[in-house]
Amino acid sequence: MLNLANQTASSAMIVVEIFVCLIIILVEIPLHECAHGWAAKALGDPTPEKSGRLSLNPFLHVDIMGTLAVVLFGFGWGRPIPVNPFRCSKTKPRIATAIIALAGPLANLLIAYVTVIAEKIILYSNIEVIASGNACAELYLYYTTIQIVSVSIYLAVFNLLPVPPFDGARFFMAFLPTKLFIRIMRYERAIMMVIMLLFLFGVFSIPMSFLSAWISKGLFYATGYVEFFMGV
Repeated sequence: MLNLANQTASSAMIVVEIFVCLIIILVEIPLHECAHGWAAKALGDPTPEKSGRLSLNPFLHVDIMGTLAVVLFGFGWGRPIPVNPFRCSKTKPRIATAIIALAGPLANLLIAYVTVIAEKIILYSNIEVIASGNACAELYLYYTTIQIVSVSIYLAVFNLLPVPPFDGARFFMAFLPTKLFIRIMRYERAIMMVIMLLFLFGVFSIPMSFLSAWISKGLFYATGYVEFFMGV
């Protein structure tokens, strides 16, 4: 009987993991890429809209390697939406580059923020059932929200790495001399391969876990009003 219960719990956790992977591929990545496009459009750049990619349709943003990375590592990327900061009529190209770069990670943090609210509501509405640790729909739903929050924060931190081709590089390099920026971007693919190898060997695991933990704490405090309204 105990083995049967363990098998059921294990199967349920596999379903949770699969569901979270689907959320990354179908929601997180499309929203991240569209955020770049929406920011560019808001700044006056018509390129994203003309490309036909300014949509949350996940199939428009699928990148084979990025999707494979989601399955293998729990995080990944999509096909970048084309933007042209030099066509952003409402601000200077360098400022536009920085704003557009930050829009993607901020979209992931917004998902994390909303999911933290859902996580707290589920927990406080079913606190006795969840605290018991017994297998139930509420417990697995709670686990799912925890996973989504964790992945969303990790995606934001991952994309804010200050190395090409990540958003963090485009943000920081927006303030570098143009010639130096172009020179660095020439080696974008090579740098990407090195970074993925470093991830594979766990070089970034400690600093990223540290930053993710601090952001998680910040979101917990930023949603403190949930406890107030639920009388906790």
